[in-house]
Amino acid sequence: MSSGYASPDKTCFDCGAFHPQWCSVTYGIVFCLECSGVHRSLGTHLSFVRSLNMDRFSEDQLKRMKMASNDRARSSF
Repeated sequence: MSSGYASPDKTCFDCGAFHPQWCSVTYGIVFCLECSGVHRSLGTHLSFVRSLNMDRFSEDQLKRMKMASNDRARSSF
């Protein structure tokens, strides 16, 4: 199954690990498995976490992810 989204980001937003497989649709960032647990614990109202490989994205979610990136989010926080 593929999400239809290929992230331009090659490292985890939080820890810098290579090949992140998870994302926060809320912020448009990608992160590794370990950091995904932290984002999941925040609750979906703060960070809606999806797998880049196992989950499907709605058209709105895909649009949001394509407009964002780890670098853009870093400049906002």
